[in-house]
Amino acid sequence: STLLGGNVPFQPQVTISNGIADNPGGTTVGSKDLPFAVNGQDAVFKHPTAYMYSVGIQRELPFGFTADVSYVGRKGLYLQRERNLNQLLPGTIQANPDVNIAALRPYAGYGVIRLSENAGRSNYHSLQVSADRRYTNGLKVGFAYTLGKSEDNGSDKRNVLWNTYDDSIFWGPSNYDRRHVLAVYYIYDLPFFREQSGVLGNVLGGWQVSGASFFRTGTPFSVVQTSQDVAGVGDVSVGQPWDLVGDPKANTNGQLSTSRADQNFWFNPAAFAPPAPGTFGNAPRNLLYNPGEQQWDLAIFKNFNVGGTRRLQLRGEFFNFPNHPNLGEPSANVSAQTGQVNSYPVADPTNGDFGRVTRKSGQRDIQLSVRFQF
Repeated sequence: STLLGGNVPFQPQVTISNGIADNPGGTTVGSKDLPFAVNGQDAVFKHPTAYMYSVGIQRELPFGFTADVSYVGRKGLYLQRERNLNQLLPGTIQANPDVNIAALRPYAGYGVIRLSENAGRSNYHSLQVSADRRYTNGLKVGFAYTLGKSEDNGSDKRNVLWNTYDDSIFWGPSNYDRRHVLAVYYIYDLPFFREQSGVLGNVLGGWQVSGASFFRTGTPFSVVQTSQDVAGVGDVSVGQPWDLVGDPKANTNGQLSTSRADQNFWFNPAAFAPPAPGTFGNAPRNLLYNPGEQQWDLAIFKNFNVGGTRRLQLRGEFFNFPNHPNLGEPSANVSAQTGQVNSYPVADPTNGDFGRVTRKSGQRDIQLSVRFQF
């Protein structure tokens, strides 16, 4: 998983042309690859470990319902993540303005050393509530709701610490954390001519409606920048957090922004500012959350008995049948088109769309089909 085969001497990846003693890289783009960046594997690589625990209560309720209320928790230890083993101490660049970065590296002769380590940890707590009515008299209905909270300091094996020497600022909500998730589902056989006896019953009866609706809050994101090495550590590719100087929810309305002249903001852009040179910002990891999502799906079936066990079924399935749009991610990018870098949006208050949601997604899909069962 750490691509050690890409290290020298197995795969030479640096090409130099027209180099001189004072500038070995010459004028080629490849000069940025000097010194060579490599991947590393932690020699103390403990097995990822998870402790899972839960307690639940189930009970039968009137009208054929069964309810389930549970607490579910999980604690993770020795989770895989990465750190730049060759990162400079904060402020090193500012303290040595005329010195080549390569000469300041802790391990001279190397560039970034991306070390894979099993040093992350996580905590998950959730309340899970569900109720389900057995299929009786042509009706089945139920719902499932989860109130959860997941925190960690490394959500997947490609998460890289901002500050190699201090992972305390990396603790925060997991990249996949969703506080609220609700699902509702149902199946209903329309009561008229349900038995489909006779020709009239076969033509007018046999209708069935089913559907599912999903509602969930958004996933979190961080406000970091990858354009300037403000911290002075010789590496900006994984992002550096900005300072939180105000209330990120102030003067926001959570609406779609259609123009930079409107006042529709998902988060307050004035709440963030560049940190002092030589320092990392104080904005916590995954401080803000993206807009939530909802999906409404519906299916309508018409069954015809065509003799014996044979059945003809007309099916109409509608995905997102009300054509409800879901808001996209807010603009927290160094430019309006860059998207995300290493799973983290990058921020720049000079971007006029910073803090705004400028797009929405969602479409209605209709699927029609005929099914013959025998």
